[in-house]
Amino acid sequence: HTLEINPPCLSSYTATVVDTMSNFGGMTSGANVARAARMADNFAIADAGVKEGGILSATAKWHEQQSIRTLSKSIARSRDKEEIASEQSCAAQEMLARRAQRLKELFDAENKQYQMELAEVGLVMEDPQF
Repeated sequence: HTLEINPPCLSSYTATVVDTMSNFGGMTSGANVARAARMADNFAIADAGVKEGGILSATAKWHEQQSIRTLSKSIARSRDKEEIASEQSCAAQEMLARRAQRLKELFDAENKQYQMELAEVGLVMEDPQF
């Protein structure tokens, strides 16, 4: 008799066992061969499962790394935006302070010029502090 064993996940794997059906003291010859073929089939199925598991594990790890990179990039972008906003705020405050200083210098210079022109004509401006 010929027995073909086809594991469900391995269509190309076929174990052929030849059983001569000769009896030696009530024992069928080829039983060990059939058992070895079943074990080989089970090992082939297990190997296919290990391979599939390895592929799934690698795919899951890749997706996890991609999500971590995406999260890291978004955190970095938000930090950059915060830093840019902070720098813009500081620059605006500095610009206002410089503008106020320049205006004060301009008004003081114009006031001195006006007082000098009045002094040439013989007039004096009243000091607002008195």
